[in-house]
Amino acid sequence: MHRGLLNVTRSISTAHPTHAFVVGPSRSIQKRLQTRNASTYNPLSWLRQKLTADRREKESKEDILAAKAEAREEGQLSLFEQTKSVVHRTETAAAKKSSSVASAKVEKPKKPLPTSHKYSTTYFKISPRKLNMLGNQISGQPIDYAILQMQFSEKRASKRIMNMLATAKDHAYRYKHLDNSKLVVAEAWVNKGKVLKRIEPRGRGHMGIRKHKQAKMHVVLREGKSVEEQKEKERAYKLKRIIAAAAALKEAAGVYTITLPEYEIFNTSWLEVKVKGKQQPLTVTYSGAPAGSKSHNLDVSLEKPLEAGATINLVLETVQTHTTRPWPQQAAQDEDQSLKYETSLFVLSPYNTSVQRTKLKSSSPRIIFYTTPENVQTFTHENPVTKSGSTVTYGPYSNVPPSANQAFLDKYQQRVVLHYSYDYPVLEVLKLRRAAEISHWGANLNIQDDIVLHNAGPRLNGHFSRLQHQTQSFYGRGAPHVLPLFTVQLPPGIRNTYYLDQIGNVSTSHLRVAPSVSRGLKNTQNSVLELKPRYPIMGGWNYTYTLGWDAPLGDSGSYDPNTGKYIVSVPVMTEIPGAVVNDAEISIILPEGATDVDYVAPFPALSNEISTHVTYLDTIGRPMVIFKYKNLTNKHAKPIYVSYRVPISAHLRKPMAVATVLLVLFTFAMVARRVDLTIHKTPTKKM
Repeated sequence: MHRGLLNVTRSISTAHPTHAFVVGPSRSIQKRLQTRNASTYNPLSWLRQKLTADRREKESKEDILAAKAEAREEGQLSLFEQTKSVVHRTETAAAKKSSSVASAKVEKPKKPLPTSHKYSTTYFKISPRKLNMLGNQISGQPIDYAILQMQFSEKRASKRIMNMLATAKDHAYRYKHLDNSKLVVAEAWVNKGKVLKRIEPRGRGHMGIRKHKQAKMHVVLREGKSVEEQKEKERAYKLKRIIAAAAALKEAAGVYTITLPEYEIFNTSWLEVKVKGKQQPLTVTYSGAPAGSKSHNLDVSLEKPLEAGATINLVLETVQTHTTRPWPQQAAQDEDQSLKYETSLFVLSPYNTSVQRTKLKSSSPRIIFYTTPENVQTFTHENPVTKSGSTVTYGPYSNVPPSANQAFLDKYQQRVVLHYSYDYPVLEVLKLRRAAEISHWGANLNIQDDIVLHNAGPRLNGHFSRLQHQTQSFYGRGAPHVLPLFTVQLPPGIRNTYYLDQIGNVSTSHLRVAPSVSRGLKNTQNSVLELKPRYPIMGGWNYTYTLGWDAPLGDSGSYDPNTGKYIVSVPVMTEIPGAVVNDAEISIILPEGATDVDYVAPFPALSNEISTHVTYLDTIGRPMVIFKYKNLTNKHAKPIYVSYRVPISAHLRKPMAVATVLLVLFTFAMVARRVDLTIHKTPTKKM
């Protein structure tokens, strides 16, 4: 008997030649032995043996178990039992590992439900400027109201935008499961597409290039408040403002105090307070800085004291200069431009504020970054900051205590930053020297400006490439921080305009003169002058030029027969769009012999003086009034009124001086002709 699993040998008698049927390895050995001795058998018997299936005795289950037990006692295991034990150990270890991992495994958080839905149109033939008007019209509006606006709009693209809004509303309900009744167009912006150029036939065999612009609009829908809820919220907000104004003016009904932080009051170039609905500004006086606080107070004197419980709506308007800066500070010739603006989160006030909201609106909806305030849960239970298109809103913050004290500033006040794209050059005038000369003989007002213009955008990174600039100009893809040309508004009826720089006359300018308007009539249009420098002004570059013109004196001057004075208005500056004037000096040169000089400035000057200006054909010189200003903006483009007297003798002084000079020269010539200055006379010979 062979040892091992199923190694049991049994003998069975049959009609065939005797064979030993072996179960297990012993059987195969005996078959090989029989195969070797096959030649001793009858061939037919051998063939029958090969074709007949081997018979195998079926063993009982008890015999198999007994054989296994006997082999296990002797320490011999079959291959299957060894494999089974290994598999069992492996499964046991894997089960232990999976149980430990399952015990330490943390359930993954569920995916948050969508709160917004973005949809956009395809590029179609329209100017981005025209499509942006429709985007501004629907931005921030409820979806049904926006669809209604597009339905009755006369714009060609309104039908396409209406279909896009309807599709976006349906998709937001189907795929994002948003509430249709609360959907609001939270954001809407426009992207530029390719510019298709086509040939435009013209007369005499010429041709031009016609540009077909493309654009598409994107919208983002979010769940907001319905129209009724918005109206109710606005009504409650106005009521809170009225209550807050009444509470603020309860004790000091004749004066309202405004508080500005230290950095803001130094950057403020224009401040004006008006009663809502009225044009006359109120008087504002500086009352000093509170002790222990880095802020300054301004007192607004009301027209009349308010009684207890009465309300008044005040509108405060300020213009701040040098508060934005380019970021990054350097840019290549073909890169975009972005600016960074910083301000305070809370508006300082010495009173309790019921509701406060701060809105920062950029010139472009492409906002790169804005600050999310912290530690404001005391004043709001909603999102402390929201963004809609190009507007970032901080608040509303309710029940804000008096914030013009150091304790509040240290605990709650914080700086907020708005980083946004800007598509126009950032300009500033470093120096402005304006000379306005009044001439009665020519009935003329001559104005000459000497200007140093500076591009305050990001400095040019690398060298300037003329080829790249021409390529960008040809395809209409100029960088926003490059200034190739600019436009200024000049008075109507001007003449003899000249444009000079340090090299000489610049002929790359185009003037469209508006008709002259007499003094006292409303001016409806201005002359437009397009100035194109000799080279594009890159970031950090300066450009010095001189601009001058003549204007009829009757358009800006008049004579008052009651006082016998002439009154002439001279504008403080010529506005350059978006530019601030850092240093300005305005000189008004009056006619020779003018007396009793008086002036009225639209706003206080840093300094003013009256001196004498001498030019050709002057005998005693001309009076000159000089004003000096800092940080002028478009709000300061107002006239200065100068009044003076000119006696008749002063009018005759110049022709009398000219006649006297001519008479003296004529007399001198006559005397010189008749006076003989020779020492010795030559005798003449008589014939």
